[in-house]
Amino acid sequence: MESGQNHASKKVVPAAAAQWLVKTLERRGIPLKKILGSVCLDKDWLHNPDAIITPANFLKIVKNGLTLSADEDLGLRIGREQNLTGLGFWGYAIMCSHTLKEAADVAVQYWKVSGSLVDIVRKSEGDIQIWEILPPYPYKEPSLWRYAVEEMLSTWYSSTCFLAGGKLPLTEIHLSYPEPGYSRLYREMFQCPIYYDHTIDSVSFPTELLDISISMGHDQMAEVCTQRCEELADKWGRRDELVESIRTIVTSSSFRERRLEEVARQIGVSGRTLRRKLKEQGTTFQKVLDETRAEYAKHYIENTALTIEQIADRIGFSEATNFRAAFRKWTGMTTGGYREKAKGKEY
Repeated sequence: MESGQNHASKKVVPAAAAQWLVKTLERRGIPLKKILGSVCLDKDWLHNPDAIITPANFLKIVKNGLTLSADEDLGLRIGREQNLTGLGFWGYAIMCSHTLKEAADVAVQYWKVSGSLVDIVRKSEGDIQIWEILPPYPYKEPSLWRYAVEEMLSTWYSSTCFLAGGKLPLTEIHLSYPEPGYSRLYREMFQCPIYYDHTIDSVSFPTELLDISISMGHDQMAEVCTQRCEELADKWGRRDELVESIRTIVTSSSFRERRLEEVARQIGVSGRTLRRKLKEQGTTFQKVLDETRAEYAKHYIENTALTIEQIADRIGFSEATNFRAAFRKWTGMTTGGYREKAKGKEY
């Protein structure tokens, strides 16, 4: 199961960017149930500022959004509508900077708390700044990578122009995918040379732009917001490590080790301590177990010919009926319906 998509499903990121996409699609009249599809999320997820999501689930929402909206240029349009105030403390920390250089430094330093589907590497060549856009894990579908790049570019550019108080001149943009049918929108938005079918995705601009002042700069607020970003970055790192330990234990034992006390003992803490640590990180042992089981169940249904009884046994259910009931709770679909929907589709 160690595919790029599975690697993405083991991570968790703040949900602000995913929530913005869902709310935007809802405003376009698309029902929430269809937007989320088979994604298993808590009922309060959409309106919880501390909510998290796995990139794998985020990408499923993106895929649903592209299909339901029939907008190939969804990434560009979503990013243009996005605003920094909707991106939590990360967005506010950027806004409180005094210059675009400070804002760029803050954005990249705390990139992991942005919930972005891409990674950023900054380079400097003479009087030109280059931001390379890289995948944090392999993307199976070109349309999803194109969305991720377009959403990042349009969010970054519209936010930077907002901070600077006007349009900014870019040097050029390089994109790894073919020129889309809506390339006119690229030209209108970025007003710079754009090269397609390149070896890497990147945007470049004059270094002198970094000296532009930001009128909203505020030292005290910046300190508060960056401190919160520090705490969140530490939290995501610790949460990934703890959750991954739990996942490793339960999956390596074919889900036979599924009692909190048993898992806590193998991690080297008491059951009470494990319960408290998970609560501090906004989750529970049962939630981690259910998310892991759901992920493996969907993988087996989508990619194998195993019977439902065999899948139930593999993820620790003694009765297939109990597994079917749990699967419906996790996804809102029957196992048969999910398998039928998955036929001919690549996830």
